[in-house]
Amino acid sequence: KIDDLSEFTGHHTLELLELRKNKLKTTDGLRNLSNLSELYLAENKLTSFDTLKDLPVLKKLHLRGNRIKKLPDELP
Repeated sequence: KIDDLSEFTGHHTLELLELRKNKLKTTDGLRNLSNLSELYLAENKLTSFDTLKDLPVLKKLHLRGNRIKKLPDELP
């Protein structure tokens, strides 16, 4: 039932983050995760994922079941 990540500080060694089936509307707060390679955000209420461009080693991103209607011109 997580609906806000704005106070999430993460950790520099975190490699996988599972946040499926929550109530997230934004990806704000998902910064400073320099080693994050897998991120699972399926089944939330996201409409965009622009802030994920700051995740330099992200390889897997699961966004199924969100409210994203259009992909950005430049993908993170």
